[in-house]
Amino acid sequence: TSTKATTSTKAVAKSYPVLKVGSKGTAVTNLQSKLIKARIYKGKATGTYDTATKNAVIAFQKKYKLAADGIAGPATLGKMDSVIK
Repeated sequence: TSTKATTSTKAVAKSYPVLKVGSKGTAVTNLQSKLIKARIYKGKATGTYDTATKNAVIAFQKKYKLAADGIAGPATLGKMDSVIK
């Protein structure tokens, strides 16, 4: 039997919201802070998902070959968690 299947459960264990233009709150602030840390987002972590945040998310998605739709869903947020510490 293989034990590889149990090593990939980390990404599935965490639940991610879907953030898009108009979203507000702590999850958006955390997203913006990570984008600032990655030097992709030049604004401030305001907690409001605006056009500048969307454009930064698209830049991140393109950089990591994700669907560049400007929506920070589980695939984008999971990738962010794995590459931005």
